[in-house]
Amino acid sequence: MPPKRKRSTKKAPAKKTQRTDALDLVETMARLQFGPADIAIATELPASDPDVATAYQRGRLKGETDVRKMLMQMAVNGSAPAQKMVLDLIAANRHDRPDGEPAGHTEDVAAALAHLAPLDLAPDGTPLAELCRLAALRIIELAGRLAPETP
Repeated sequence: MPPKRKRSTKKAPAKKTQRTDALDLVETMARLQFGPADIAIATELPASDPDVATAYQRGRLKGETDVRKMLMQMAVNGSAPAQKMVLDLIAANRHDRPDGEPAGHTEDVAAALAHLAPLDLAPDGTPLAELCRLAALRIIELAGRLAPETP
Protein backbone atom coordinates (compact mmCIF):
# COMPACT_ATOMS: atom_id res chain seq x y z
CA MET A 1 0.00 0.00 0.00
CA PRO A 2 1.42 3.44 -0.97
CA PRO A 3 2.21 5.87 1.87
CA LYS A 4 -0.51 8.36 2.76
CA ARG A 5 0.07 11.92 1.69
CA LYS A 6 -0.19 14.59 4.33
CA ARG A 7 -2.68 17.30 3.63
CA SER A 8 -1.24 20.76 3.45
CA THR A 9 -2.41 23.12 6.16
CA LYS A 10 -1.66 26.14 3.98
CA LYS A 11 -4.65 27.91 2.59
CA ALA A 12 -4.78 28.40 -1.12
CA PRO A 13 -4.31 32.04 -2.09
CA ALA A 14 -7.58 33.86 -2.49
CA LYS A 15 -8.51 34.38 -6.09
CA LYS A 16 -8.57 37.96 -7.19
CA THR A 17 -11.84 39.16 -8.48
CA GLN A 18 -12.28 41.35 -11.51
CA ARG A 19 -13.05 44.24 -9.18
CA THR A 20 -9.86 43.70 -7.19
CA ASP A 21 -7.87 43.59 -10.41
CA ALA A 22 -9.55 46.80 -11.57
CA LEU A 23 -8.80 48.53 -8.25
CA ASP A 24 -5.17 47.41 -8.53
CA LEU A 25 -5.10 48.96 -12.00
CA VAL A 26 -6.57 52.20 -10.59
CA GLU A 27 -3.77 52.32 -8.02
CA THR A 28 -1.07 51.55 -10.59
CA MET A 29 -2.31 54.18 -13.02
CA ALA A 30 -2.65 56.77 -10.25
CA ARG A 31 0.91 55.96 -9.16
CA LEU A 32 1.96 56.86 -12.69
CA GLN A 33 0.01 60.14 -12.29
CA PHE A 34 -2.82 59.44 -14.71
CA GLY A 35 -5.85 61.58 -13.97
CA PRO A 36 -9.18 60.29 -12.64
CA ALA A 37 -10.94 60.70 -16.01
CA ASP A 38 -8.34 58.60 -17.85
CA ILE A 39 -8.43 55.95 -15.15
CA ALA A 40 -12.23 55.79 -15.23
CA ILE A 41 -12.09 55.17 -18.99
CA ALA A 42 -9.41 52.48 -18.69
CA THR A 43 -11.00 50.61 -15.78
CA GLU A 44 -14.67 51.27 -16.49
CA LEU A 45 -15.11 52.06 -12.79
CA PRO A 46 -16.83 55.27 -11.68
CA ALA A 47 -14.53 57.81 -10.04
CA SER A 48 -17.31 58.47 -7.50
CA ASP A 49 -16.99 54.93 -6.06
CA PRO A 50 -15.36 55.24 -2.58
CA ASP A 51 -13.10 52.20 -3.20
CA VAL A 52 -11.91 53.73 -6.48
CA ALA A 53 -11.26 57.08 -4.78
CA THR A 54 -9.23 55.35 -2.06
CA ALA A 55 -7.22 53.32 -4.59
CA TYR A 56 -6.62 56.48 -6.63
CA GLN A 57 -5.39 58.44 -3.60
CA ARG A 58 -3.20 55.54 -2.44
CA GLY A 59 -1.61 55.20 -5.88
CA ARG A 60 -1.11 58.95 -6.31
CA LEU A 61 0.63 59.18 -2.94
CA LYS A 62 2.81 56.16 -3.67
CA GLY A 63 3.85 57.76 -6.97
CA GLU A 64 4.67 61.03 -5.25
CA THR A 65 6.64 59.07 -2.65
CA ASP A 66 8.66 57.38 -5.41
CA VAL A 67 9.53 60.75 -6.94
CA ARG A 68 10.41 62.31 -3.59
CA LYS A 69 12.70 59.38 -2.75
CA MET A 70 14.58 59.90 -6.02
CA LEU A 71 14.68 63.66 -5.46
CA MET A 72 16.11 63.19 -1.96
CA GLN A 73 18.74 60.80 -3.31
CA MET A 74 19.71 63.30 -6.01
CA ALA A 75 19.98 66.04 -3.36
CA VAL A 76 22.17 63.84 -1.15
CA ASN A 77 24.35 63.12 -4.19
CA GLY A 78 24.95 66.86 -4.64
CA SER A 79 22.41 68.02 -7.23
CA ALA A 80 21.90 71.73 -6.54
CA PRO A 81 18.47 71.87 -8.26
CA ALA A 82 17.34 68.82 -6.27
CA GLN A 83 18.62 70.37 -3.04
CA LYS A 84 16.63 73.55 -3.78
CA MET A 85 13.49 71.51 -4.48
CA VAL A 86 13.92 69.53 -1.25
CA LEU A 87 14.35 72.72 0.77
CA ASP A 88 11.21 74.13 -0.87
CA LEU A 89 9.29 70.94 0.02
CA ILE A 90 10.51 71.13 3.61
CA ALA A 91 9.50 74.79 3.93
CA ALA A 92 6.08 74.17 2.36
CA ASN A 93 5.33 71.24 4.64
CA ARG A 94 6.55 72.58 7.98
CA HIS A 95 3.79 72.32 10.53
CA ASP A 96 5.86 72.83 13.66
CA ARG A 97 5.76 76.62 13.88
CA PRO A 98 5.42 77.98 17.43
CA ASP A 99 2.03 79.52 16.66
CA GLY A 100 0.74 76.19 15.34
CA GLU A 101 -0.14 77.64 11.94
CA PRO A 102 1.19 76.22 8.68
CA ALA A 103 4.09 78.07 7.07
CA GLY A 104 2.96 81.14 5.16
CA HIS A 105 -0.19 81.65 7.20
CA THR A 106 -0.96 84.93 8.94
CA GLU A 107 -4.02 86.60 10.35
CA ASP A 108 -2.07 89.86 10.76
CA VAL A 109 -2.72 91.67 7.49
CA ALA A 110 -0.88 94.79 8.66
CA ALA A 111 2.28 92.76 9.38
CA ALA A 112 2.05 91.08 5.97
CA LEU A 113 1.66 94.43 4.24
CA ALA A 114 4.61 95.86 6.19
CA HIS A 115 6.72 92.86 5.19
CA LEU A 116 5.88 93.31 1.49
CA ALA A 117 6.13 97.13 1.43
CA PRO A 118 9.92 97.33 0.83
CA LEU A 119 9.48 95.40 -2.42
CA ASP A 120 7.65 98.37 -4.01
CA LEU A 121 5.31 95.98 -5.79
CA ALA A 122 2.27 98.25 -5.97
CA PRO A 123 0.96 101.53 -4.56
CA ASP A 124 -0.31 101.74 -0.99
CA GLY A 125 -3.85 100.48 -0.63
CA THR A 126 -3.37 97.50 -2.97
CA PRO A 127 -5.22 94.46 -1.55
CA LEU A 128 -3.06 91.87 0.21
CA ALA A 129 -4.02 89.12 -2.25
CA GLU A 130 -2.78 91.21 -5.17
CA LEU A 131 0.45 92.05 -3.32
CA CYS A 132 1.02 88.33 -2.69
CA ARG A 133 0.43 87.56 -6.36
CA LEU A 134 2.90 90.27 -7.37
CA ALA A 135 5.43 89.02 -4.81
CA ALA A 136 5.16 85.49 -6.22
CA LEU A 137 5.76 86.80 -9.72
CA ARG A 138 8.81 88.74 -8.48
CA ILE A 139 10.19 85.59 -6.82
CA ILE A 140 9.73 83.61 -10.05
CA GLU A 141 11.46 86.39 -11.97
CA LEU A 142 14.39 86.45 -9.53
CA ALA A 143 14.66 82.68 -9.49
CA GLY A 144 15.03 82.72 -13.27
CA ARG A 145 17.88 85.20 -12.98
CA LEU A 146 19.61 83.15 -10.31
CA ALA A 147 19.33 79.83 -12.13
CA PRO A 148 22.72 78.40 -13.08
CA GLU A 149 23.73 78.58 -16.70
CA THR A 150 23.49 75.28 -18.57
CA PRO A 151 26.33 74.57 -21.00
